[in-house]
Amino acid sequence: MGSSHLITAIDATRKELDGLVEEIKADPRLASIVKLHGAINQLEDLAGQKRTSLAMVLNFGTAAEETPDAEQRSAIRVEPHEFYGLDALEAAKRYLHKVGPSRKSALFTDIVSAIKNGGGDPGNEDKLRLSLSRSTYEVAKIGDDRYGLLEFFPHVKR
Repeated sequence: MGSSHLITAIDATRKELDGLVEEIKADPRLASIVKLHGAINQLEDLAGQKRTSLAMVLNFGTAAEETPDAEQRSAIRVEPHEFYGLDALEAAKRYLHKVGPSRKSALFTDIVSAIKNGGGDPGNEDKLRLSLSRSTYEVAKIGDDRYGLLEFFPHVKR
């Protein structure tokens, strides 16, 4: 397909998208969503929590498109003080418990980020990875870079 054909296709698609956006903007339910979202953000501010983005509420955004787990990861709330003062392994296990039985596992990078966002110190990441991998009675290593709590995998026996 030539570049002029692509430009024509882009223009036609953009025009169709703009029409749909205008229809949605005219829907009074959108105004209700925006109002409720503002209220949630105000409450989150008062509670000292990270704000929920409108993109997250609507499951929009480039992060969800870039990685398949981004939408799931972003929905797990971590309080800014939640892992303060905890040993890195204990903080990781608490985060994995929050991940819960519905998601069952988390990427190692998400575990480290959650510990940091929760006021904890993951320390040496290689050491934490090794500690998680060696905690075979509580933690399951899934593939090269995922971990979950064994309690969420009842079919796995240790």
